Amino acid sequence: MNHARTGGILLLALTALATAPSRGAADDVTIIGRKGGSKIRVHCEALASPGRHVAEAASVDADTVLAGDLDRSGVFTVSRAWAAGEQPFDVAAYIGGKWAVSGGQVRLTGQVLDFPARRPILVRDYSGPVGSWRALVHRFADDVVMQFTGEPGVSETRIASARGATRSSG
Repeated sequence: MNHARTGGILLLALTALATAPSRGAADDVTIIGRKGGSKIRVHCEALASPGRHVAEAASVDADTVLAGDLDRSGVFTVSRAWAAGEQPFDVAAYIGGKWAVSGGQVRLTGQVLDFPARRPILVRDYSGPVGSWRALVHRFADDVVMQFTGEPGVSETRIASARGATRSSG
């Protein structure tokens, strides 16, 4: 066997080992990434306000912001539980959680659950002053993008533009 062929086989074997998925516990949840640029279908459920029969206005706004962030990420196709005709089908995950406001503080427990078993993929708590609720929702949306793609989301980023001054000859 010549050295070039041996080196090629060794390189292929090392590449296969480096890119092989790691084996975890039997109950690990596997997230299937995008193939060929197609978007991942997810279903947003309304953020629950424990102990409340009527959703708080901020949680309804948070639902809309979360779904919008995920839609604009370029990663997901989002259906919404609160929108007529948008039922979950062929989705990879449910996204929702719990929302509570107490004493000027808001707490969001964001959840991503696999479909159809509803096993937790991501559960994370976010809290802060009520006035920062939108930033908490953006942070959760970015964490969802990170969970599915391994890359940071852009919901918390801000867009700035500048216009250069022009001189007119006169």
